[in-house]
Amino acid sequence: MPSPQLFDLPEKVLQFGTGVLLRGLPDYFIDKANKQNVFNGRVVVVKSTDSGAADAFDVQDGLYTHCIRGLHEQKMRDECIINSSVSRVLSASKQWKEILACAANPDMQVVISNTTEVGIVFIPDDNIKGNPPSSFPGKLLAFLYERYKAFKGDANKGMVIVPTELITDNGTKLQSIVMELAHINKFDYAFIDWLETANIFCNTLVDRIVPGKLPAEQQKQKKL
Repeated sequence: MPSPQLFDLPEKVLQFGTGVLLRGLPDYFIDKANKQNVFNGRVVVVKSTDSGAADAFDVQDGLYTHCIRGLHEQKMRDECIINSSVSRVLSASKQWKEILACAANPDMQVVISNTTEVGIVFIPDDNIKGNPPSSFPGKLLAFLYERYKAFKGDANKGMVIVPTELITDNGTKLQSIVMELAHINKFDYAFIDWLETANIFCNTLVDRIVPGKLPAEQQKQKKL
């Protein structure tokens, strides 16, 4: 089991998406970094869709088994770890105020997303003040505005935004939509300037195979 100290680490990441790609790629490296005393931060996961349930994470206190298989340095690797990177899982449709409250956390540094290829989409009439906004860019804009207000426009409190959606120049496209929504909703120029200059939108390319769940029989063998 993970050491007790890992459960006391501050929340540093807001993650939009609960799928196997995020749990098997960035969350794996966050967990690995925490266990090496490098990153020292946990993940608040935002569940954007109504399918499934956030309760599935609560049953195991956010823990899940991560199986790593394949060639490493010309040797076969078959390892199972218990990933403790996830602090809590919040539903966007039911707990939006709690999600926005994360913006006031001074330890928050990173936003990670995987909302599928259609998640980074421009909806001109998206209600940014909605509970929640309908689109992912709308939700991100609402969160960043709350952070801007919480820290009075402090340029050091911007976020590093890492989308992993499988589209070309995903960070650039996400930034352009967020900026356009900010203009359409007539946010003040000071906020728009902070949005553009204090936040970093990264273009990413996924380069790891995350196949999903093990077959049922192997799940029984590897079960916690």
